[in-house]
Amino acid sequence: MSIKRKKYNNMLILLIVGLGFLLLATGKLTQNNNSFPLLPQEATLQSLVFAKLVIERDNNQWQSNPEAPTEHIQQLVMAWRNAQMVPIAPPSPLPPKPIIVDVYLDDGSYPQTALLYPHIAAIKIHGQDQWWRLVNQEMETLLP
Repeated sequence: MSIKRKKYNNMLILLIVGLGFLLLATGKLTQNNNSFPLLPQEATLQSLVFAKLVIERDNNQWQSNPEAPTEHIQQLVMAWRNAQMVPIAPPSPLPPKPIIVDVYLDDGSYPQTALLYPHIAAIKIHGQDQWWRLVNQEMETLLP
Protein backbone atom coordinates (compact mmCIF):
# COMPACT_ATOMS: atom_id res chain seq x y z
CA MET A 1 0.00 0.00 0.00
CA SER A 2 1.31 3.45 -0.81
CA ILE A 3 2.22 6.03 1.84
CA LYS A 4 -0.57 8.35 0.66
CA ARG A 5 -3.13 5.58 1.05
CA LYS A 6 -1.89 4.78 4.59
CA LYS A 7 -2.12 8.45 5.59
CA TYR A 8 -5.61 8.63 4.15
CA ASN A 9 -6.70 5.52 6.06
CA ASN A 10 -5.19 6.80 9.32
CA MET A 11 -6.95 10.16 8.95
CA LEU A 12 -10.24 8.41 8.21
CA ILE A 13 -9.89 6.23 11.31
CA LEU A 14 -9.08 9.25 13.48
CA LEU A 15 -12.04 11.16 12.04
CA ILE A 16 -14.44 8.29 12.82
CA VAL A 17 -13.07 7.91 16.37
CA GLY A 18 -13.37 11.67 16.93
CA LEU A 19 -16.96 11.64 15.66
CA GLY A 20 -17.74 8.76 18.01
CA PHE A 21 -16.36 10.70 20.98
CA LEU A 22 -18.34 13.77 19.94
CA LEU A 23 -21.59 11.79 19.75
CA LEU A 24 -20.86 10.16 23.09
CA ALA A 25 -20.08 13.51 24.75
CA THR A 26 -23.30 15.10 23.44
CA GLY A 27 -25.40 12.15 24.58
CA LYS A 28 -26.54 11.09 21.12
CA LEU A 29 -25.26 7.54 21.72
CA THR A 30 -26.86 7.19 25.16
CA GLN A 31 -29.31 4.33 25.16
CA ASN A 32 -32.82 5.23 26.27
CA ASN A 33 -33.13 1.80 27.95
CA ASN A 34 -31.48 3.24 31.07
CA SER A 35 -33.40 6.51 31.03
CA PHE A 36 -36.20 7.68 33.29
CA PRO A 37 -39.26 9.74 32.40
CA LEU A 38 -39.30 13.35 33.54
CA LEU A 39 -42.96 12.96 34.51
CA PRO A 40 -44.39 9.82 36.14
CA GLN A 41 -46.01 7.69 33.45
CA GLU A 42 -49.08 6.86 35.55
CA ALA A 43 -49.91 10.51 36.34
CA THR A 44 -51.61 13.00 34.04
CA LEU A 45 -50.16 16.45 33.62
CA GLN A 46 -52.49 19.11 35.04
CA SER A 47 -50.48 22.31 34.56
CA LEU A 48 -47.07 23.82 33.91
CA VAL A 49 -46.26 27.14 35.54
CA PHE A 50 -43.37 29.12 34.07
CA ALA A 51 -42.36 32.63 35.18
CA LYS A 52 -44.28 34.29 32.33
CA LEU A 53 -46.59 31.53 31.13
CA VAL A 54 -49.15 29.26 32.78
CA ILE A 55 -50.50 26.23 30.91
CA GLU A 56 -53.51 24.45 32.43
CA ARG A 57 -55.72 21.56 31.43
CA ASP A 58 -59.38 22.58 31.22
CA ASN A 59 -61.36 19.39 30.60
CA ASN A 60 -59.54 17.99 27.55
CA GLN A 61 -58.29 21.36 26.28
CA TRP A 62 -55.08 23.19 27.15
CA GLN A 63 -55.41 26.85 28.11
CA SER A 64 -52.55 29.30 28.53
CA ASN A 65 -52.15 32.62 30.24
CA PRO A 66 -51.11 34.77 28.45
CA GLU A 67 -52.74 33.37 25.35
CA ALA A 68 -50.38 31.35 23.13
CA PRO A 69 -50.94 29.45 19.88
CA THR A 70 -52.62 26.09 20.50
CA GLU A 71 -50.07 24.23 18.39
CA HIS A 72 -47.18 25.66 20.43
CA ILE A 73 -48.87 24.72 23.71
CA GLN A 74 -49.55 21.17 22.51
CA GLN A 75 -45.92 20.75 21.40
CA LEU A 76 -44.70 22.01 24.76
CA VAL A 77 -46.98 19.65 26.71
CA MET A 78 -45.99 16.72 24.48
CA ALA A 79 -42.30 17.49 25.02
CA TRP A 80 -42.79 17.38 28.80
CA ARG A 81 -44.75 14.11 28.58
CA ASN A 82 -42.14 12.40 26.38
CA ALA A 83 -38.98 13.71 28.05
CA GLN A 84 -36.53 11.00 29.07
CA MET A 85 -33.46 11.66 31.18
CA VAL A 86 -30.38 9.98 32.62
CA PRO A 87 -28.60 10.77 35.86
CA ILE A 88 -25.42 12.83 35.72
CA ALA A 89 -22.86 14.01 38.23
CA PRO A 90 -23.56 17.39 39.85
CA PRO A 91 -21.92 20.19 37.87
CA SER A 92 -19.03 22.03 39.40
CA PRO A 93 -19.29 24.90 40.02
CA LEU A 94 -23.02 24.91 40.58
CA PRO A 95 -24.74 26.96 37.85
CA PRO A 96 -26.66 30.13 38.73
CA LYS A 97 -30.16 31.22 37.71
CA PRO A 98 -32.20 28.22 36.61
CA ILE A 99 -35.47 28.45 34.75
CA ILE A 100 -38.03 27.40 37.34
CA VAL A 101 -41.11 25.40 36.31
CA ASP A 102 -43.78 24.18 38.72
CA VAL A 103 -45.34 20.94 37.49
CA TYR A 104 -48.80 19.99 38.75
CA LEU A 105 -50.07 16.44 38.28
CA ASP A 106 -53.65 15.22 38.72
CA ASP A 107 -52.67 12.61 41.30
CA GLY A 108 -53.26 15.05 44.18
CA SER A 109 -49.57 15.37 45.05
CA TYR A 110 -47.83 18.64 45.75
CA PRO A 111 -46.34 20.37 42.71
CA GLN A 112 -42.85 19.37 41.72
CA THR A 113 -40.46 22.17 40.91
CA ALA A 114 -38.13 21.50 38.00
CA LEU A 115 -35.00 23.61 37.76
CA LEU A 116 -33.89 23.79 34.12
CA TYR A 117 -30.34 24.83 33.22
CA PRO A 118 -30.37 25.15 29.40
CA HIS A 119 -26.80 26.50 29.17
CA ILE A 120 -25.43 23.21 30.60
CA ALA A 121 -28.34 21.00 29.43
CA ALA A 122 -29.14 19.85 32.98
CA ILE A 123 -32.28 19.38 35.05
CA LYS A 124 -32.64 19.23 38.80
CA ILE A 125 -35.83 18.45 40.69
CA HIS A 126 -36.10 20.72 43.73
CA GLY A 127 -35.57 18.75 46.94
CA GLN A 128 -33.63 15.94 45.28
CA ASP A 129 -29.86 15.59 45.14
CA GLN A 130 -29.72 13.97 41.70
CA TRP A 131 -28.97 15.96 38.53
CA TRP A 132 -30.31 14.84 35.14
CA ARG A 133 -29.69 15.28 31.41
CA LEU A 134 -32.27 14.84 28.65
CA VAL A 135 -31.50 12.07 26.19
CA ASN A 136 -34.35 12.06 23.69
CA GLN A 137 -34.77 15.77 22.91
CA GLU A 138 -33.16 19.15 23.28
CA MET A 139 -33.71 21.25 26.40
CA GLU A 140 -35.27 24.06 24.32
CA THR A 141 -38.32 21.86 23.63
CA LEU A 142 -39.26 22.16 27.33
CA LEU A 143 -39.17 25.96 27.26
CA PRO A 144 -41.93 28.29 26.05
